[in-house]
Amino acid sequence: MVGFLEIRHFAFVPGPKFSIFYDVFAHYEGNQLLNQWQDATELSANKNTLDSKRQIEYMRIHKEYRYIKKRSLMNYLINSRLNLEKHFHNRTITMLNNITRFEEANLVKLKGIAQDCFVETSKEITSSKETQRQAFLAALDGI
Repeated sequence: MVGFLEIRHFAFVPGPKFSIFYDVFAHYEGNQLLNQWQDATELSANKNTLDSKRQIEYMRIHKEYRYIKKRSLMNYLINSRLNLEKHFHNRTITMLNNITRFEEANLVKLKGIAQDCFVETSKEITSSKETQRQAFLAALDGI
């Protein structure tokens, strides 16, 4: 088809020569012009939208910062609570150990006091004639 249409270029027929070439060339140049216009418009728009895009990026970074801040605060609070529980547990164990030691010391003291009282009472019972007489009468009442 192209060959038939372009035969006029080689013949001595009046009319435009290489019309398909010029059509393709004009179409290519038109596309280049549109692409260049789009690029120029985009560059011009970028100058005007640069501040807005920076603010959008700032908001993204700000949201990420707030998330990280919340996570850091949560981690700090959780660690503080765990440390407090550990301290409370250790303090309780220390108090219970101290109470056990004090109770053992008091028990030794009370045992000594009770033993001393028993020894004194037994000496008193064996040495006192009146106590022996009352014990004998109580034994007779019991029989």
